[in-house]
Amino acid sequence: SSLLSVENSDYTQDALDYVYAESDRNDRKILEYTVGYGGSAPLDTKQIMQKLKLTPVQLSRRKARLSMRINEVVEGLSAV
Repeated sequence: SSLLSVENSDYTQDALDYVYAESDRNDRKILEYTVGYGGSAPLDTKQIMQKLKLTPVQLSRRKARLSMRINEVVEGLSAV
């Protein structure tokens, strides 16, 4: 998951599943297009912005929020 700053751990896939399930349509598409979630082909940033009609700032903020959320879930799972 090089396009999202997410630490890779044993819990990363579980965290991705959880965050994907709680996300809105655009955030789900961002996960699909950046990390290939659900078997989607990863796209570059410009393609994602065009497909989702987002500005660079909007996409960057969404990616940052998704990364933080995934990392929070990973920490929560690994603390159990």
